[in-house]
Amino acid sequence: MERRDWSGTALTVLAGVSFGALPLFVTWLSRAGVGVGLQVAVRLVVSIGVFAIILARVSPGNSRPVSPRQWTLVAFNGLLMVSAFTTYVLSIALGTPPAKAILLVYLYPVFVALIGSRALGERLTWRRGLGIAAGVAGAAVMVEFWTIRSLGQVRIGDFFALANSVVYAGVVVLGRRGSVREQMRPLALTMWSFIFGLGWLCLGGLAMKLMNWGGEVFLGLPKAVTLRTLGDFLGIAIFGTAVPYGLMYAGLSRTEATTASVLLLVEPISVIVLSMLFLGQPISLWQGVGGAVILCAALLASR
Repeated sequence: MERRDWSGTALTVLAGVSFGALPLFVTWLSRAGVGVGLQVAVRLVVSIGVFAIILARVSPGNSRPVSPRQWTLVAFNGLLMVSAFTTYVLSIALGTPPAKAILLVYLYPVFVALIGSRALGERLTWRRGLGIAAGVAGAAVMVEFWTIRSLGQVRIGDFFALANSVVYAGVVVLGRRGSVREQMRPLALTMWSFIFGLGWLCLGGLAMKLMNWGGEVFLGLPKAVTLRTLGDFLGIAIFGTAVPYGLMYAGLSRTEATTASVLLLVEPISVIVLSMLFLGQPISLWQGVGGAVILCAALLASR
């Protein structure tokens, strides 16, 4: 049995909390007219720079992939990351209600358990299984799933939301595999995945431009460049991308993917707390109940 490492648990929980900052910056940048493609590009470019500076100081000359397997892993992981960044927005654009999209996205611990059992040989213990069930149930309560209109109807956007869940599960599993099986440093794994992700994003953006598809939703530029806009760009890159992904992959080097997927479900708790503090949105009773269930699930899965 793998030795329990509470530092991995702490890093993963902090990653989930940090991911909660992302919707705030997305909201502010979207109000400024910034398209999804530009947001993702800035997130990747700034994060790559941050990781490059850190690695140059702590691990000079020892941050590049050294085998074809490692190169393949970061290239594929980069593709999954960009897909994760874009499929959620596409699901909303194609008619899926936001609450329903969130509900489908937060099914990712189920897919992590399924993929992790095959790719990593992880065992689904009763504690982990119960933790996954409780965590997903808590997320469903937080979005008050019973109020979602057309919950039983299937839309094209639903498939993109579900695809986001599967893709994000792949990002989690590859983070664990890259650190443990391929012996890559977590920061190097994250940086090179972002580098390849930026390449995939450029190819995708070029294809969308040539097909004249995506418009302002994906390719929109800011209405005006202000200090507030620049601050939001910096915030989404550092606090919404570099910090959470760096923490998540550091945590995955110490914590099994299945356990980490449940711990990462603290993200919606962080979202509602930050939304209350910075957007003035009140916390409902059901959000509080769902958050408490998620915390219990995280505690159960990490034991």
